[in-house]
Amino acid sequence: MTRTSRSAAPRLRPDAPMPSPEQFVSPQMRHLQAVQSRLLDETRTFHAAWAERRRQAIADLGDLTAEMIAAGPDTGRAAHALDSWRAGARARLAADAEDWMRLWLRCAQHVVREVSETESEWINGSAEIVRLGGHGRHATPI
Repeated sequence: MTRTSRSAAPRLRPDAPMPSPEQFVSPQMRHLQAVQSRLLDETRTFHAAWAERRRQAIADLGDLTAEMIAAGPDTGRAAHALDSWRAGARARLAADAEDWMRLWLRCAQHVVREVSETESEWINGSAEIVRLGGHGRHATPI
């Protein structure tokens, strides 16, 4: 008695076209892929703005250092330079927090939209199946 392996795929006709991978992707998977792509785009946008603010912080720190050296014994000039640097740092931190909240809001919107579309498609598909199914000959209505 020979055993056949269950892992072996059944052979199709040699001249039969290979099935497309798209045939095996459910509508839910398409929505999942779409939302993942949108979330990735949002995080890239957030990261680019954050990195630019960090670059600006480093440049401003260099400017502060140069101004402090140039101020010499003039404490008023040095204090003014430090105040200007602090104002820029506060603005960058505020922008970080604002962009962080925007990131989460946009991500939540993308997820909710895709879930809503998935559920609508599922409900419409189920209603169509029921409509096409008809009634059984011996069905008893409830």
